[in-house]
Amino acid sequence: MSEERKLVTILFADVVGSTALGEMFDAEDVRALMNRYYDHARRIIVPRGGTLEKFIGDAVMAIFGLSQVHDDDPERALASALALRDAIAQDEILNRHFNLRIGVNTGVVVATNNPDRLDFLVTGDAVNVSARLQQGATPGEILVSERTAQAARSAYSFHESRLLQAKGKQVPLTVFPLEGRRSTCLIERPPFVGRLEDLLQLKLLRLQVVKEQHPQVAQIIAPAGTGKTRLIEEFLAHLQPSEGFKVAFAPCLPYGQTLTYWPMRGLLSRLLGQAPEKGLLQTIFRQGGFSNHDSERLADLILLTLGIDENDPSVSTKQDTLSVPFEPKQTELHNRLSWLSDKENLKKVTSLNDLKRGVKIINPLAVPPRPSPASPPLPPGMQSRQLLESLKVHGADIGTALLEQILTSVSENLYQTLNEIVPSQFLATNRESLFEAWRILLELLAQKSPHILVFEDLHWASDALFDLIAYLSQRRTKAPILFLVIGRPELLEKNLAWQGRQHTVKTLLLQPLPSQEIQRLLLKRHPELPESISHEIAERSGGNPFFALELLHVTREQSQHDGQELALPDTIHATILARLDQLLPLERMLLQRASVVNRTLSYQTLQVLSDGLSDEELHQVLESLQRREMLVQLQGGQDSPQYVFRHALIRDIVYGTLSRTERARLHSQIALWLEALASDHLDEYIELIAYHYREAFQLSRQSVVPQPLPFNSEHAALALERAGLIAGRAGSYSEARQNLQLAIELASGTEPIRLYEELAESLPYGETSFHAYQKALDCWRADEKREPLTGARLLRKILMAGSRHSHFPKFSSEQEESMRSEALALVEDAHDQDERWRILLTSCFDARFRHTQPVSDSQLLLIQEKRELARQAVDYFERVSSWEALSEALDAYGCLSTLLDDLPEALEAQQRRLTIPNLPIGEWEDVVSSVSYCFLVMGRYHDCLTHARQTFANLKPDQPLARLGRVTSDAARAAYFCGEWDELEQLASTLDEIYECMRYDQSVQSQLVQGYHALLLLALARENHDQIPVLTAKIQASAPMLGTHLIDYLAALVQEDVKLFSFDASSYMGEKFSIALLLFFNEHRQPLPAETLAKFNLSNEGNRSLKEIAMAIQANDNLRLACAIDAVEAASLVPHAARMRVVLAEQNGDMHQLQLARPVLEHLGDRQFLRRLKAVIEKSVAQRD
Repeated sequence: MSEERKLVTILFADVVGSTALGEMFDAEDVRALMNRYYDHARRIIVPRGGTLEKFIGDAVMAIFGLSQVHDDDPERALASALALRDAIAQDEILNRHFNLRIGVNTGVVVATNNPDRLDFLVTGDAVNVSARLQQGATPGEILVSERTAQAARSAYSFHESRLLQAKGKQVPLTVFPLEGRRSTCLIERPPFVGRLEDLLQLKLLRLQVVKEQHPQVAQIIAPAGTGKTRLIEEFLAHLQPSEGFKVAFAPCLPYGQTLTYWPMRGLLSRLLGQAPEKGLLQTIFRQGGFSNHDSERLADLILLTLGIDENDPSVSTKQDTLSVPFEPKQTELHNRLSWLSDKENLKKVTSLNDLKRGVKIINPLAVPPRPSPASPPLPPGMQSRQLLESLKVHGADIGTALLEQILTSVSENLYQTLNEIVPSQFLATNRESLFEAWRILLELLAQKSPHILVFEDLHWASDALFDLIAYLSQRRTKAPILFLVIGRPELLEKNLAWQGRQHTVKTLLLQPLPSQEIQRLLLKRHPELPESISHEIAERSGGNPFFALELLHVTREQSQHDGQELALPDTIHATILARLDQLLPLERMLLQRASVVNRTLSYQTLQVLSDGLSDEELHQVLESLQRREMLVQLQGGQDSPQYVFRHALIRDIVYGTLSRTERARLHSQIALWLEALASDHLDEYIELIAYHYREAFQLSRQSVVPQPLPFNSEHAALALERAGLIAGRAGSYSEARQNLQLAIELASGTEPIRLYEELAESLPYGETSFHAYQKALDCWRADEKREPLTGARLLRKILMAGSRHSHFPKFSSEQEESMRSEALALVEDAHDQDERWRILLTSCFDARFRHTQPVSDSQLLLIQEKRELARQAVDYFERVSSWEALSEALDAYGCLSTLLDDLPEALEAQQRRLTIPNLPIGEWEDVVSSVSYCFLVMGRYHDCLTHARQTFANLKPDQPLARLGRVTSDAARAAYFCGEWDELEQLASTLDEIYECMRYDQSVQSQLVQGYHALLLLALARENHDQIPVLTAKIQASAPMLGTHLIDYLAALVQEDVKLFSFDASSYMGEKFSIALLLFFNEHRQPLPAETLAKFNLSNEGNRSLKEIAMAIQANDNLRLACAIDAVEAASLVPHAARMRVVLAEQNGDMHQLQLARPVLEHLGDRQFLRRLKAVIEKSVAQRD
């Protein structure tokens, strides 16, 4: 026999008026009543972990924590007390004669483990107190001690406390009458300690947002568990209702890199107060002043990012997007499965179609509730064999082969349309159109109240979501929105588009809490914690509050025997694993399965994962996991409660305890279940389905010994294909590529031909798209059938991708001609005239027509021939109303006209493109840029500016400013050339907007180089010294691939030293750079090398006059120079003419030239040359003196 001290909870229950029972009934009847009462006690108390120590007459004494300690023993005792009281009240015999008084107390006792001593197993004051509580209770009341109430307050509510003068106690006891179990566990947030400076920073940003009516971004960066979320909670708790802030959260999932804009669904639902629907969005846009047509287009763009297409009548958007993505309503699940519960229905099943007509889906993961007399068992779907047996029991002997079809039929039905030609709606969408729609929507919503948008765990987000947040948070968004971005340190390592925007982005790097703050946190959470333990936890936690609280849980979950040495884990990982070891098998199983799904789960999802637990058992498991602070129930939604892992680290570590094989199995089963449940709105959940298939695939392939895939490869490929198409349609190009490439890997037969083509067309033009077309062609060549039209189409697309849509030609002229001949031979067999003309048109973008200066006579004849071909193609495509092909043909005609120096024809062709209806956004961007360029190279600078103004003013909602980099740069150059320098200064803000919007797109940023170059020339001229290094840095950042000659030129320009520029005689310099060199060297009266000048083939009289000035300087012919200056001025190059008059006066002292130059320079504000003009005058005066 041994004795030890234990912390236990003791329940005393006594029958009120038991003495009177002896007077009313025979002793045998009293005994029967008491035995019935004791049977209830045994049935209720023992399963809840209590030990029935004794029955003392009419009293029951139970101890919780005696034979086995649980961290929730006080809650178990209170649950037993309520259940016992209710059982007596509901007993038809006992309720007429029995009424209970119950007392519950927690305290330390001395216990013996000797099984031979059945009496007085425990002794101590705690036993006496529990008895006194029972005596002090009123009939039907459960009276609880202060210590017990404190331990159970998260799960139980109590009436107002009162004082009880107990026998033998000098001081009255504070007692709490038990009210009942809470409907939702009360989750106490950790006390807020430290971080006051960080909290103040957030408050200042909030005030700044309201004052400036522009967005601000706060990045809160720290390792896991450091208190990022707790800081946000405290900040939000300080908001006053009078401030009117609307708060919305967008949590990013652990696999968020593959889910593009998924967090925006929940965020928008919270802002709207309901799931997003097209009608509601259209109303918001119309109220914002947009036309019906534009409102519809904007609404479609918003829904497009969410995978919702309400234009498709088969798509339902009634699902509640506030819940976890794939939680079916319980009634929906029951209705879909209940058809199979009817024996008469199943007798009619003779084929798969019969079954599909009767039941919409079969849930491959659902586990039926346990059979009850009231309802027949629903067919289990977790195992095929179980489902077959269930069907046989109900009279539907449909056979194993049919059953196998059932389990895959849902996916085949969902994806059957993907075997057809991909419709145009699935081609890559210009993401800036999508981003602009979101910007407009947030502006309209924030007009009513300022917003705080919280993006949690952004380090898990997709690149597309990063770019969207950066776009929305730029200063162009005229709305009071505070973006709170929470992430781990790896977030700073990502190439975020807002990095470097110090004026709108504040980064808070949370540091570990000091040891004294950690101890203060622990004592606030557990006032009775010994100081020695508090100090040890604080030291071991390393200033991480989550780690400290998890260590606190460990101390409470250990046996807590007095005198036992405390063993604390050394890491967060080990701490959570130690806590997992304390879970019951069912609790651990459910937590592990839940970790595969998400951090947030619905009750219905947990039912599916619970392996057949009854509702009562599942509730008990969930309550235990909440008590242990593994899961937290979210507020609201009692009919369909939502649960969340208390911390992302818990989910991560629990997931890590599963074997790879089990993870792969669960991922594949969840994917199949999702396909079934989302059959009416598949596109909304396709990213999740694809994610689970992808994870199952990768896990299966990680094994050294190859493992069979735990899913059907063919319909998994269809799911991944669908996800890739949807991602490309939403402008999420990296996600589109990832999904489609895996679909290709899983596909068989000729499917890779189609999939590679889809991959190419789901991405913007570039290297990946080009190579995908090539791989599609390789697969086509490897196919024995080699369908002719497919081969011709692929060859044509490769030719266009390698010429028209490439910065540099991919093929030589000979290679292009060979591919074109092959394509034409194939299309002849297919008898497709549209395709034939499109193939012929590729020759108009031949490599021989690009980057060649000057044009030789033989090339001139060829260009004329190809221009005639382009004209014929224009006639054909206009006649058949093939608008996109018509735009290509007109572009070819315009480009070839430019090479022929027929600029009016080029301009007319490009302007005709503007009249084509429903141009894709890429063609629209190209045509407005081409018109701008035509005006510029023709020397029609004011027309170029007018075109830019009109384009900006007439932008439609799906025509983003961000795609007008070339138009803006051309306008900036035109403004500099013709002397509209004030307008050039105004264009600076537009250039900066595009620069901010497109930080992630190097190709678009490179379009801004010429615009920033014009601004740099202006800053140098007006001697705005603060702007010079900023503009220089932007040029260098935007054009890193333009070569060392650009860097040399910038250095020479900024330092006004032509000697810093070195010429490479072998390098080709385009017209734009040639003009820049002419301006720079002319204005410093430095001759350009003759061989360099000979290469300059310039496109209009004004530019050729620049070359004439250079040649006059080279010849040192002032008369020729004066004539060239007049020609430049006549060509509207007014600033350069005025500057060159100063240069000429510096050479020959001609005061008349200065008189002509001065008013122009003063009007321009050209301080740089006014200084030089003044120096010439001073020199002349000095010479006369």
